[in-house]
Amino acid sequence: MTNAPTSVRVERSRDTARGISTSLDANGIRGKLTPSAPLAPLVWFKSGGTAEWLFEPKDVADLQAFLADLDPAVPVMALGLGSNLIVRDGGVSGVVVRLGKAFAKVSKSADLTLDCGAGASGILVSSTARDNGIAGLEFLRSIPGTVGGGLRMNAGAYGRERSEEHTSELQSR
Repeated sequence: MTNAPTSVRVERSRDTARGISTSLDANGIRGKLTPSAPLAPLVWFKSGGTAEWLFEPKDVADLQAFLADLDPAVPVMALGLGSNLIVRDGGVSGVVVRLGKAFAKVSKSADLTLDCGAGASGILVSSTARDNGIAGLEFLRSIPGTVGGGLRMNAGAYGRERSEEHTSELQSR
């Protein structure tokens, strides 16, 4: 990673809406941490404000370490492809976590099972299923967005929903 900070200390001013004061110590992260990051280029509607902080983790371990060290009072929002998101002009407080290519992997793990990263697009999942002789996921081609976003909001199309097709192992902070 080029120009990745090796140590960053962030002091947030007191947020009157939440009544919190937080600090973010990102010492040792391997991903990219950007203050006041414009979100408009990252969403399909190409509009909206900035993220107080944008974190783009290098891999799952980097994300886990970052979240483990983050003050629980700091708001966290996940961002995949930004296909179903309108960012308010005032921006997003806290940390926006953008799941990039490291989270977009799809592989066959058993006869009728795919392992999918939260950042994998529905098109990639559907195509991988087709290429491996797994039927029933064709409807995902028509749903913009990622596996993580689709599971979070139970996306569906043509009378099918993601909850009918997915099992998952979830980890939270």
